[in-house]
Amino acid sequence: MKRVVGSFILALSIATRVAGEERPANRGRFLTPAELAELGDKSEVQYATTIVKNGADLPAFRHPGFSKEGPSNGTPYPEISVGADGSRSLYSFRPSAVASKALEEAEPLFQAKEYVQALTIYREASLKDPKCYILYLSIGDCYLFSGNPLAALDNYDKAIALNPDDFHGYWFRASALVELAKPEEARHSYAKALAMSPRNPTLLKAINARSERLGTRAKEELFHPQAMARPEGDKFVIYTVDVPHWWLYGLCKAVWLAEAGHRKDLTGSTDLHWTNTEELECMGNLLARYRTDRDEEKGTPEPELDRLLEVLGDGNLGDFVNYQFGSQLTPDYAILLDRESQEKLVRFLEHYLFDKR
Repeated sequence: MKRVVGSFILALSIATRVAGEERPANRGRFLTPAELAELGDKSEVQYATTIVKNGADLPAFRHPGFSKEGPSNGTPYPEISVGADGSRSLYSFRPSAVASKALEEAEPLFQAKEYVQALTIYREASLKDPKCYILYLSIGDCYLFSGNPLAALDNYDKAIALNPDDFHGYWFRASALVELAKPEEARHSYAKALAMSPRNPTLLKAINARSERLGTRAKEELFHPQAMARPEGDKFVIYTVDVPHWWLYGLCKAVWLAEAGHRKDLTGSTDLHWTNTEELECMGNLLARYRTDRDEEKGTPEPELDRLLEVLGDGNLGDFVNYQFGSQLTPDYAILLDRESQEKLVRFLEHYLFDKR
């Protein structure tokens, strides 16, 4: 294993392996920091390391398991169908001809702030098509923007009852709750929306625009990596700040790119698909080494990693991975999780995403 590291310290102590996270049945276990370094040393693959000043200097690279174009905007009007075996399939809700016509006719009126006229069109269509949840979202918007948040809330709840899989219902519901001076309920509804559309920048902006009334502010990012890896010619290069735990994180990312045998041990496949197993192992090694150095008072404390150690200790690292990384695969990732996992993600966000003002 070749390294170009300058003064970088590569000594890695054995640390406690991540526990409490789900592992695929009949798969290998996560490697410890020492085992990961040993794998790199004995590998026939060539690895190299380049030191950077900070995370902003990391080069661009997208995981080969992700779309080259980046994540899509998500499915419009998302709805989930649950099979007899519990499997979840995603499709886009299609409004009826009646609803589509009403939505098209009323939109210019809504944009012109002619809410009463737009409301009349939406309500008449909802009488003809009472199962179109989009109409109730639109009715709610008319009430909200015309100063009747209670009526807006009632219609948002109708929309959610018809389609609980579209995050917009919970988002708009939270907006009405803010106007009704119910910040705790609003925070819960915002967390629900973010659990269904993780890291949604428009939603996060909307939350933080109401931070004074909510009594909280949402973190726009929970994780700022200071290392990464990518193939360059016949080598796999680790880019990292000059800190052991971040080098280890970069090494882990390099190993997942380079070592087909390791991928097969942990996932059963040599394919370079994205998997939360990769993120769990790499985050686990990062946090294990950081915890060891912190306990021995080595290096500079990193509040973000301290917070993630709390996440790990609470058994929520899987929720963090789903929120932080699954959303980079597709914005629809979280709504394909089962209900129990979604509710667990909501609780995680309520506890770790919001900072009290």
